[in-house]
Amino acid sequence: MAILDPIQSGMVHVSRLQTGERLMLAIYDQIQQLRTELAACILTPRERATARTELDKLLIEQAAIDRQFEAMIAEKEPPE
Repeated sequence: MAILDPIQSGMVHVSRLQTGERLMLAIYDQIQQLRTELAACILTPRERATARTELDKLLIEQAAIDRQFEAMIAEKEPPE
């Protein structure tokens, strides 16, 4: 029975893609939460405007991340 060396155990650092996926999920969750608040909560006009502004910023950020992700995928696709 071999004993594995913890330093050379084959652990892999989190890749950029995995970090990006986590960010995408966090943004997605925030977007869903804000949409729910705007649809179902009683908010003051100021709270509603703040939530709408935050939602708009997150949607823009999500679109930018989607474009980056699509560009990464396009680089990996085999030529036709």
